This record gives sequence, structure tokens and C-alpha cells, in this order.
Amino acid sequence: MAGQGGFYSLQDDEEEGGGSKAGPSTTSRRAAEDMDLAPASQARASVAPLVRLQGAWVSERGAPELLPWEGESVDAVCSQIEEQVSIIDSLGADASTKEEEHVRLALVELDVERARWLLRSYLRCRLEKIERHAAHLALEASHRRNLSQLERGYALKYADMAASHYTSAVLDFLPDNMRGLDDRAPGGPRGDMVVGPDLERPVFVQCLADCGSLDIGLDGETALLSKNTIHLLRYRAVRHLVETERVALL
Repeated sequence: MAGQGGFYSLQDDEEEGGGSKAGPSTTSRRAAEDMDLAPASQARASVAPLVRLQGAWVSERGAPELLPWEGESVDAVCSQIEEQVSIIDSLGADASTKEEEHVRLALVELDVERARWLLRSYLRCRLEKIERHAAHLALEASHRRNLSQLERGYALKYADMAASHYTSAVLDFLPDNMRGLDDRAPGGPRGDMVVGPDLERPVFVQCLADCGSLDIGLDGETALLSKNTIHLLRYRAVRHLVETERVALL
């Protein structure tokens, strides 16, 4: 039983005579065997989508703003889940499946559920940010650069529905000069009607490479970011390092 993209794969048990038992699931079993016989380099490459998605999930939860959409990793993990579910259904419906294989099927199902949970959590985290900052995202196209096409459409639709609700429920009953939903407060962003991500929020980061000295904006104070060190810094100060993947959010 070898790893396939972060999941378990099934390998058909050979009979004492050295042959494989024939049955309705022969094709699925041979596909599983082919996965087990793949070179190690291919196995490592197949693990990458799930690993990348896990890293994106951790970073997304730690960042105050929406990070770039991991569409390629999401699509790859979804394809792997569908492939594993197909194998599970095929072997589970086969009356000739051995008891030992049912134990393996349970392990495969467990790993598939873990991947599904990770995928759902990643999407929910992004959805929560979109709804929280929908008005900010709707202001300018540049604010939506890290969103997928579906997320852009959802953000604009959500902002429009929220504005319509506020207007009919409250704003229509206020004086004309108090009906704006995008009014800006004089003297700075504090008090603005439209609230964007808090880029001053402190975050934990781990350096993936030597990043040198970083100006943290406190009376010229700097921090030395060496590889594998962990720091608590303002997100704005390390934003460019997050974008270039030189540091990872924790």
C-alpha cells in the first residue's frame, strides 16, 4: 500500500500461485498496482498538490488578506479524491474482495475524508474573508487580483446584495447625506464605511530562506530574518516576503 498524492493506494494481493484473482474490479486493482509501481520521483510529484494545498491553508488562516488562489492544487486534489472514491466503490462492491482489503479500504476512506476536510476548510476560510471584506473587494479590480473567477463573481454579487439590504432596511429612512455606504472618514482610514484587511495585524512567520535584515518600523529597529527562525511581526512588514514565498505564515 503506497502513497498516491497524499492518499493511500490499493495493491492487489497475489495468490499463492503468483496470479491475480479475476473479478469485476480487476481494472481498478491493476490501476492501483500501476500506481504502486510508479517511480519514486513520480510519487513525490503526485504528493505535491496535497502538500501545496496544506501550506496554502495554513497561510490563508494566518493572513489578514486573501492570498493568491491555489486553483491548480485544488483541481489536482479534487481529481485525486474522485480517483480514490472510484477505486473504493469498485472494490467495495466486489464480492470477491478479501477481508484484508476491506481494512485497507477503511484506511483509504479515512485519508480521503482528511483531504475533503482540508479542502472544505480552505474554501470556507477564503469565503469568510470575501464576505467580511466584500465592499472593499468591490471598490477596485486590483483588490480582487488574488481571487478566482468564481470568487470575483461571488464577491461582487454579495456586495450588491448587502448594499440592497442595507438600503431597503435602513438607509431609505435616513437623510440623503447619510445614505452613503462608501463614505471615508476625514484624517485617515479609521472610521471609514468600507473596511479592508488589517495589514498591521501581527502574524507568526517562519523563514524559509535567509531574508537579511528587515525594517520593522519602530524607530529604525530591524530584525534579522535567518533561515528556519520564527518571528512575530506586522503583516505589512513581511507581506512582500509572503508573496515571494521566502517566509511561511504559521
